Amino acid sequence: MSEAGTGWACGHVASPRGVPFVLGTRTGPGSTICWTCDEERQVAELLTADEVTAYLDDGGRKITTWTGAKLADVTWLTRTERYTPNGGFAGSTAFLAVDVHGHRWHGTGPGRGLCVRMQRAS
Repeated sequence: MSEAGTGWACGHVASPRGVPFVLGTRTGPGSTICWTCDEERQVAELLTADEVTAYLDDGGRKITTWTGAKLADVTWLTRTERYTPNGGFAGSTAFLAVDVHGHRWHGTGPGRGLCVRMQRAS
């Protein structure tokens, strides 16, 4: 953080304290990060990563960071739902996406508005 304690040395406004979970390596009840810098890091990571964890937005149209920054546009999405033999319910969402750099990805997750894993398409 900057000397004044109101922002970061990078010049961005500090994130709220006590956010319990942030994708990446920063965890703990007292941790805080610069969300803008972390969003930039996640966008840059798309250039080299083979697999990333992100979020499928509520509309199922884009893949985002935890804070809502766009990582990719969803180009195809399908939802599979079924009842299990013991009376439970299982659902899965599969998708194809094109990231902000133009690279293709495929992924799965439990549904819209939730965390997903996506892998670089070959």
